[in-house]
Amino acid sequence: MSGSHYRFDIQGLRGIAVLAVVAYHANLWTSGGFIGVDVFFVISGFVVAQMLHREFERDAMISLTDFFSRRIRRLLPIYVLVSLVTVGLSVVFLSPFGEQQQAFATARWSSVFAANIQLFLSDTYQALVGNPFRHLWSLSVEEQFYLLLPFLFLLSVVVARRSRRSTYAVSGFLVGAISMLSLWLCLSWSGHEPGSPLAKWAFFAMPARLWEFGVGIVISSIVLSGFRCRRLVARSVAFGSILTLAATFVIIDDDWRFPGPVTLVPVVATGLLLLVGPHDDLAYRLLSWKPVRTLGDL
Repeated sequence: MSGSHYRFDIQGLRGIAVLAVVAYHANLWTSGGFIGVDVFFVISGFVVAQMLHREFERDAMISLTDFFSRRIRRLLPIYVLVSLVTVGLSVVFLSPFGEQQQAFATARWSSVFAANIQLFLSDTYQALVGNPFRHLWSLSVEEQFYLLLPFLFLLSVVVARRSRRSTYAVSGFLVGAISMLSLWLCLSWSGHEPGSPLAKWAFFAMPARLWEFGVGIVISSIVLSGFRCRRLVARSVAFGSILTLAATFVIIDDDWRFPGPVTLVPVVATGLLLLVGPHDDLAYRLLSWKPVRTLGDL
């Protein structure tokens, strides 16, 4: 987000999500820090949807070339650097009897944003602790979603024009309906025996995670439609959501079925923060605290 639409609180929320994930993998106090990934998914849906809406408002069209080229410019340089350095370190620090082969395979699949598929075919996420590329599953899910999103938006534009309705309303309804189907798939698949193919697919598959991006997109449509909220209500919702996220970071652990019904808690909390953030100056300043905001920028 840029210009007058830039929201420091969103960058701060990204920074908090980063800290939670890093603390989880460092075996610190955030047993549920992996939920930071779900926070990122909601934020991604919100930010990219706002970008598409505003591009359409400005130019009366959406350029697929510009959309995908922006994604490439943002991700490719740092992705190539991280991959090359990690491959080099893997040769030094990983065992040549399986660990290196697994890491190199994930690196190859991640180059076409399919690491989540390769990891699904290989083993469960928790069993891949020696694979330094395992974290790229979430980036693959996100990029697979980005391949779909602009076409969903263009469909919304066509339907809105023919029905003479707001693009915000149509895109929110369309994505909301698809998200409900995605949530149903997620809950159905995750209900199977842990470690089974469907349970693993609920974790790794973009269709089972799409509803998390969808929450951000629906919230974006509501915000752009002119949402207003009284400060007292906004403050109650904002701080309730912040406390809820903090609680999930320390209460939920690997023994919980995740994703599953409990995933709704942090996802909805994140969506509510995106919705009411600008309407409460205290929560906005808290989430915009410079250290976490800077981390979110990075």
